[in-house]
Amino acid sequence: MLRSWECHNGLQTSVGYVIGTYGSPAYIDLQLALHKGKWGHDVLVSDDGSQDPGLVQVCSKWNVPLVGNRDQRLGHQVGDLAVYKRGLQYFKDKDWLVKLSRRFVWTQDMQDTIQQHDRLCWKPCLSSWWIAKPSLKGQALTTSCIAFNKGAMPE
Repeated sequence: MLRSWECHNGLQTSVGYVIGTYGSPAYIDLQLALHKGKWGHDVLVSDDGSQDPGLVQVCSKWNVPLVGNRDQRLGHQVGDLAVYKRGLQYFKDKDWLVKLSRRFVWTQDMQDTIQQHDRLCWKPCLSSWWIAKPSLKGQALTTSCIAFNKGAMPE
């Protein structure tokens, strides 16, 4: 009901996108061509200390902030947590935070779908574990693409 009232009064839900990577400027260039160039999303790139100068150039080309490029490498789990933390800190004013892996490329803009979602989490992709081993359903969490409704999160 609140969402309906907001839409009726012209209020849009705001969404911030954080792309996690370790170097890989070609992947980031493709992601930014879509999210920033084609769809006009508000994007942050979070690097896991790759110190890749190509990544700096790509982010500069698309006028997108790059964080973590000069930091020490954190690795898979701690590095993923750093992406969430950086995204939450950077997009303090946004209603939704979408975390994307550098290799999870959208074929269409899903922002309207996210804005209409009224739950804590929106997760459009299935874990490969579920496909390979259905008995593990619910036990694997992929973070290739996941969105969090910050307004539904407790302080």
